[in-house]
Amino acid sequence: MILQKAVGLVRLTGAVAAFCLCVALPVSAAEPKAAAAENVVVNVPPIFPGVVTKPVIFSRLGTTLQIGQDIGKIRMAMFTERVPFQAQAFREMQAYLTTVFSNEVALAGFNETGSADLFPSEGAAVAEYEIAASLQSAEWDLSGGLIGFRGTVAAGFEWQIYSHKERKIVARIPTDGVFALRKDVASWEQQLAVGVLSINVRKFLASPEFRDRFVGSQPIETRTVSTGRPTTTMKYVNRGDGPGSVSDAVGGVVALITDDGHGSGFLIDESGMVITNRHVVGKEKYIKVRWPDGIETLGEVVRSDTKRDVALVKTDPRGRKPLKLATGAPGLGEDVFAIGTPLDEQFQSTVTRGIVSANRTFDGLSYIQSDVTINPGNSGGPLLDKAGRVLGVTVAGIQLDGAMRGLNLFIPIRDALDFLMLQPDAAQATARAPEGARP
Repeated sequence: MILQKAVGLVRLTGAVAAFCLCVALPVSAAEPKAAAAENVVVNVPPIFPGVVTKPVIFSRLGTTLQIGQDIGKIRMAMFTERVPFQAQAFREMQAYLTTVFSNEVALAGFNETGSADLFPSEGAAVAEYEIAASLQSAEWDLSGGLIGFRGTVAAGFEWQIYSHKERKIVARIPTDGVFALRKDVASWEQQLAVGVLSINVRKFLASPEFRDRFVGSQPIETRTVSTGRPTTTMKYVNRGDGPGSVSDAVGGVVALITDDGHGSGFLIDESGMVITNRHVVGKEKYIKVRWPDGIETLGEVVRSDTKRDVALVKTDPRGRKPLKLATGAPGLGEDVFAIGTPLDEQFQSTVTRGIVSANRTFDGLSYIQSDVTINPGNSGGPLLDKAGRVLGVTVAGIQLDGAMRGLNLFIPIRDALDFLMLQPDAAQATARAPEGARP
């Protein structure tokens, strides 16, 4: 992530910042406090190449809260203190919001001019809109001691868009969010403030009211690029006789290399079908596929689905058998393994181990949560059980202060197949496996 202090759900490619413009999980605009344990952030829709956006100018932060107003509590040992709203804390929030807003706007692909003069010199172009925010509510619930504090902070804002052309406020957009720290940290004030501010800014940038005024039309030439769910089925052949262990499965996991970076993928079909993430391949039609032995083949992106963030690449399998695919959901606490190319291409075929932490649903989409170690570059790689069967596709992980935190998400393999409209070829699957196939 570009913003090291902000909390973000980053997509795990080894690509440049272009692949990190969007967080992976959309949530509703009214996030309940119960969701604080998840620290789920908001999906800001991508800006397509060629789309014209208007300058985003953030001018000021105000508040409806009163100095001295009770906004929560802090528990220390056997004592509990109420938290009053303070002028100094508000000034610090103003500084944090300016930084967070600037970074989130840049990550989302907008032209941000948050420090622009509000009274430009004669002849200078004047931006059509300005943005201000009003802190409407805040609630702290913390506990800790000498080491630091943990807990949650909730905040609600009203965002106002002012039109210089119409000389009035043309939109008022409410957002709210909750952010949690689950262990005592010394930098708790900064982490909680930046976390809850990031959630609110992303909700604002994702709101229809904002995008209607700041995002232009998608260019005609990009409308022909298929990013939605495929409408026709495609058969794949997987006889279920592939690698029977995690170590053997490494041979069917590839690095996918584009001009912008790299990700991972894995073989699911005898003819050379490789599953990966949509954000790994981007808008590329052809990409480089590197096998664990260093041999490279050409891959063609044949279908993808943006919402589920999956893509299918066709390449020469070089006689390798596809990985086995699991049929059911993994159990909590089950051992799992991730294979991929984290951080740099020289780390291809890295295997890490963890457990299944939870099965989650965000915005109607299912995810497997695990603490297995992943990093940028793992995106699109497989999550395996101890028998080497594919459970899911690596897609994202929670990042805090630039570091992964063991809260990682994977697309269930059945979802990946369904959204790509892939169906097993029953007739071929029952046929005799070809001889000479290399595991």
